[in-house]
Amino acid sequence: MKRVLILAACVCAATLTGCATEYQSRNLSGGYREEQSGPDTWFIGFSGNGYTTRETVQTFWLYRAAELTLQKGYDGFQIVSTIALIAFPAGMKAQGNAVLFEISASPGAMLEYVQFKPAMGANIRMLKKPFAANPPRIFDAQALKNELDPIVKGKLCSDGNVCPHVHGYLRPPL
Repeated sequence: MKRVLILAACVCAATLTGCATEYQSRNLSGGYREEQSGPDTWFIGFSGNGYTTRETVQTFWLYRAAELTLQKGYDGFQIVSTIALIAFPAGMKAQGNAVLFEISASPGAMLEYVQFKPAMGANIRMLKKPFAANPPRIFDAQALKNELDPIVKGKLCSDGNVCPHVHGYLRPPL
């Protein structure tokens, strides 16, 4: 019986390692959290584990913002914090879930990989109609949720991250 329990624990540990954080309320492996900071203002955060890509964190953060907005009876939201969407700091290149730093004077001579756990947090102000949706700052919550549903709730890539996709929902209307 003891061997069965040890084997079950090993299987569980192997299942939990090597996969990105799921869309979930925050726990030990990451997830979303929110805190009300005013009558129509909320802070929303999403943190991933070391296997989670920034794209996944951003997608899950936007999805949670839309989902919470609708749950609270509002129609849209405005991002009121300064926030970077799909951007990496200058001098860094995305390499999966690691950031590649050049640490030598001659390009490519010495590279160091630094593992990180991506996270995103910002304040939103929830809006009632009428308002003009103007991504990437002001979103119609139902339209954004509808667009992200198949990405968040559908088939994920083999590593548990959202599959790379065109972020058309971040473009302002023409």
